[in-house]
Amino acid sequence: MQALNALFLVALFTTTFAIIAAIVMSVLYLFGVRRKQRWIFATFVLYCSFLCVDFYLNTRPAVVFERWLGFAPPAQVQDLKSSFWILGDHGRMWLTCTTTQETFNRIIKRGMKRKPDVGRSQHYHRKFSEHFGTETEDAYFNATTGRLRFSWEGVD
Repeated sequence: MQALNALFLVALFTTTFAIIAAIVMSVLYLFGVRRKQRWIFATFVLYCSFLCVDFYLNTRPAVVFERWLGFAPPAQVQDLKSSFWILGDHGRMWLTCTTTQETFNRIIKRGMKRKPDVGRSQHYHRKFSEHFGTETEDAYFNATTGRLRFSWEGVD
């Protein structure tokens, strides 16, 4: 499955760049520019740079927190870490942090239901369908340490 995902990403990257290069070549041809190879190479470098900057900006832990929980991380949120991945018909996200009971209460107001506790952690779960066929969210919160682990998974 991962080989197919990698193949899909390579095909998407190549197709997108081919379209951009065709547009650049057309403009260069219209203006009679010589040495088009330099311009295509510069376009390729800019395209790759844009993808890297976009990836970095959209996967920062504070951005992931705000996008998935619906509000910016309050000042009480410490040691925020996250991972975010969506490709095709599957996606996963998790984040961990140390926070307060008030922030946790704000997170579970999104319709999460209490499940049996796991060790010393409160467990809340929600199953829904907004962007994928099936989406699940789980939140684990240890009130004594303030440690929160939130995860989301979507599958079509």
